[in-house]
Amino acid sequence: MTKEEIIITTNAEFKQFLEAHNTYESIRLSGLKLTSADWLKFCQCLKDNRSLQWLDLGFVDIGVAGVKAIGEGLQANQSLQVLFLDSNKLGDAGAKVIAEALRVNQSLRKLDLFDNDIGNAGTKAIAGALRVNQSLRKLNLEYNEIGDEEARVIDEMLTQNRLRN
Repeated sequence: MTKEEIIITTNAEFKQFLEAHNTYESIRLSGLKLTSADWLKFCQCLKDNRSLQWLDLGFVDIGVAGVKAIGEGLQANQSLQVLFLDSNKLGDAGAKVIAEALRVNQSLRKLDLFDNDIGNAGTKAIAGALRVNQSLRKLNLEYNEIGDEEARVIDEMLTQNRLRN
């Protein structure tokens, strides 16, 4: 593992990461249960880091504090290109937070929201955000409850984004 990449599996590793967060291009949090205070610190890391390109927060049980922190961090971070949030039970409320971040963030190219209990309200929010967002090219919404109309709009917006560049 290089200085540009880190896999965090313990709280001690998380504390070390917080001290040197600006240097990483790739971060994977694996199996951690972070507190609300930890998520606030992580949010600040997302805001400050200008080299981070790939972030995997799948299966981390993010919770309300986590999704708010990620959303806030995404609004400020302009280097992140790939974000995995799969299997975190974000629901419609979490999807709406991510949608608000997508309205501002113009660096994210791929977003994985696989298996997050997202329904029509969440997918409508994401579809609305994609009308503004011009950077997102790939979005995984498999194993969520997505309506046909929302799926069509999302597909149309992603296709337009891919054609832009």
